[in-house]
Amino acid sequence: MSLEDPVVRVGVGVFIFQNSSQQSTENPRFILGKRINAHGAGTWATPGGHLEFGETPETCAAREVLEETGLRITNIQFLTATNDFMPTDNKHYITLFVVCSRENPSEEPRILEPHKCEAWEWASWESLLEWVKQEAEAQNGVVEKTLFTPLLNLVRQRPGVRPTSGTSVNSKNGAQRSKAKRRSSNGEAPEARSLLCSVTRDFYTPAKSLNLSAFTENIQSTFFVAHALSKLDFGQKAVTAMWETMSAPDDPSKRALETALFGRFHHQPIICEASSKWYGKALIKLSDDLRNPQAVWSTSVLRSAIILTMYELIVATSSHGWIHHAGAISRLLEVRGPYRHQSFEERLLLEAARPLIIARAAVEAKRSFLERPDWLQIPWALDPDEKSLRDKLVDLSCLVPGLIEDRRDLARRKRNMAVLLANQCSWDDHWEQVGRYRCIASALVLRCDKLLKDVRAWKEIWDEQSNPITLFTLPSGASSSPDYPEDLFGPPTSFHNLYEANHFSMYYQVLTSLLRLTYECHYEASPTASDMTTCTIDRSLHLKPGVELPPTDHDDLLVERRKCAIQVCRSVPYHLSSELHGCGGVYVIMLPLLMARPIFRPQAEEAKYIDRVLAHLAGIWGNQTPQWFG
Repeated sequence: MSLEDPVVRVGVGVFIFQNSSQQSTENPRFILGKRINAHGAGTWATPGGHLEFGETPETCAAREVLEETGLRITNIQFLTATNDFMPTDNKHYITLFVVCSRENPSEEPRILEPHKCEAWEWASWESLLEWVKQEAEAQNGVVEKTLFTPLLNLVRQRPGVRPTSGTSVNSKNGAQRSKAKRRSSNGEAPEARSLLCSVTRDFYTPAKSLNLSAFTENIQSTFFVAHALSKLDFGQKAVTAMWETMSAPDDPSKRALETALFGRFHHQPIICEASSKWYGKALIKLSDDLRNPQAVWSTSVLRSAIILTMYELIVATSSHGWIHHAGAISRLLEVRGPYRHQSFEERLLLEAARPLIIARAAVEAKRSFLERPDWLQIPWALDPDEKSLRDKLVDLSCLVPGLIEDRRDLARRKRNMAVLLANQCSWDDHWEQVGRYRCIASALVLRCDKLLKDVRAWKEIWDEQSNPITLFTLPSGASSSPDYPEDLFGPPTSFHNLYEANHFSMYYQVLTSLLRLTYECHYEASPTASDMTTCTIDRSLHLKPGVELPPTDHDDLLVERRKCAIQVCRSVPYHLSSELHGCGGVYVIMLPLLMARPIFRPQAEEAKYIDRVLAHLAGIWGNQTPQWFG
């Protein structure tokens, strides 16, 4: 990791109480400052700053307050923590809030860092809550004071927390402190007591689930968003917002996915084991919901099934798991019908589910209900502008599994014709079967050619809007991929962002599959293939990786297919650049590489390069490449 990588930092926010004799513990007053010349400029925040290496939160609070306000503080107590992701500023913090009092109650804050703070003011807790409410309800309206993200999150993430000065202590609170003191004398670390036990109601109303596991969950969730989703967060559809819409904070399927990605990426077996426990809880919950006549129609059931399929794609040791879950998603969606997916949230779930359903249908060579016109049109009928360029490419890919199924039926028909010929049927019957076969094969060829034309037309539109960049230079040490053979593939390809790279990868997945399918259908429609007196074996259907397809008059399709594989290889350095987009590129490029590998002969230099890259990816994921098709 380079020094320029986005990292999660720790900040300390300090509630400095006014200590007035009329101070209300229900509505405390504390200092707020207006930030300038930094992220969050123009917003109001408590004093505070970065936690330095080796520093305690209490020491950091005292140092920052003295530097910013000139005040000396005492009685510093931990309050709570918030998880503060600020995508606009490309910042991410875990903020530790503390409460304290002034050593000299008559001393007022001074502006000692005018380049960072414009003004200090005293504010009340009720006023802060009102500002949060104004900001939530404002539609380009006026907000009296705009609050810094950590303060907003304090109210939103910790609704039970209310900072108080602790000037009045009742006997109940005294008993709580005595009990905590006894626990400490029995060997409990004072730091643990300070964090989990002794932060009593003298200082705040504790959050419902303030424990170390909450911090772990926040870190894993933050890693998933920052390293996997936020790098795709461009264009018409905001992927991070989609994830927040799709997942509830307490959803065990969400915890399973986030924990699995974190554990696999950091090679932590204990965390990976924890993800499997979350997975088990998610399966139980999903099973219970599916038996509930009311819950089965809720979006939470569909959402959980989608997330569990994603989980299986991360930890997959075989294709059974993700195919099983994708089948459940397919059945749920089909029963719900297209009209149920016209709202924003329901449509997001549909858009997330479609690639999974299509992949399953293609693997099983069975057409999907998604190819029907009502599913291609009705969900976007009320908001046609919401259908993005990516959605239109997925529309085209919905048609591929149906062609694969028809291609398999064509091969079955050929085998039946061979059996009839072997049983010495009449020539009239034989040629009647051959005529029907050629008609079906020709119709299938026309459908393949039309879809191939539509896919290429999509690429022309995409090129006009988001043309990839060639001859780019990666930052020093940015790509962790094996040495790229530029003399073999040409200069590597880059993109404006990973969102566009995802379009690129999807296009070549669809095109690679369609080119082979179209070639096979042209071969089957040719007189040589359909004449059972000269050809009775369906050679092209059962080819192994590296085995050449039989020659036809459409060898240009095979040439184009090889060019597709080369284009995929040219994008590998960009996708594996962790400095540019975390681990998001790994999963974007994985499937295109797996599809490109059989196009080259096993001993070809191109195939050896792909093998090295796949071995490298296996190392990233704990010496195991996800087995999506095995």
